[in-house]
Amino acid sequence: MRRPTLVLAIAAVVLALTAAPALAVPRLAPRTLNLSGTPTGSGTLEKDVAANFFLTKRVLGSQVHVTIDGHNAPVRHVGAKTKFYVGKLPSSIRLHFGKRYRVVIRACDKTGCSRTVRDKTLPKPSL
Repeated sequence: MRRPTLVLAIAAVVLALTAAPALAVPRLAPRTLNLSGTPTGSGTLEKDVAANFFLTKRVLGSQVHVTIDGHNAPVRHVGAKTKFYVGKLPSSIRLHFGKRYRVVIRACDKTGCSRTVRDKTLPKPSL
């Protein structure tokens, strides 16, 4: 009777130890990813496209990698104690507003890495 209880207790401890690091990995916070850009003045193109988002854990900006429509976007950590990040494409890359683009966010720290893929629409500029 004691042996099954002991086995269950050990199994619960092992499960807790293996699941804890996976929960501590920085992830994209729910419903926080936004795309923005600056109109170029020529039709439907926008330049300076940026992905703004929050993570669940604060990490260095160099540990976060963002790709917008296959283009690497350098990431900046905004604020000293916040979890807010901005990945901005170079102004030479122009995208069309009103279209959907794939945004891939990869965030790492010492406990591991997470990868999030979202399809977001680049909103029409408000004038």
